[in-house]
Amino acid sequence: NDGLVTVVRPKRTVLQAADIIVLRNFIYSSSSLRTSESWVPLCLPAFNSAGFVHAHVSFLDDRAGVCLLLITADADDFHRV
Repeated sequence: NDGLVTVVRPKRTVLQAADIIVLRNFIYSSSSLRTSESWVPLCLPAFNSAGFVHAHVSFLDDRAGVCLLLITADADDFHRV
């Protein structure tokens, strides 16, 4: 129920396994994220331990645990995503 289906990213951006684990644990351990669309700041230590990214979390099917997660370093980029 909580596997990764796909990752789409710019060629120069690398998403390390440690960051994927942080994302997975954050998303699936917070029941409040399942009830509504959420915009949250999130630290991904392997990506940038000195800063944070902006994440849009939306569960498409709560029973199946299907979640759409959009991540960007710039909050203004969500309109392009």
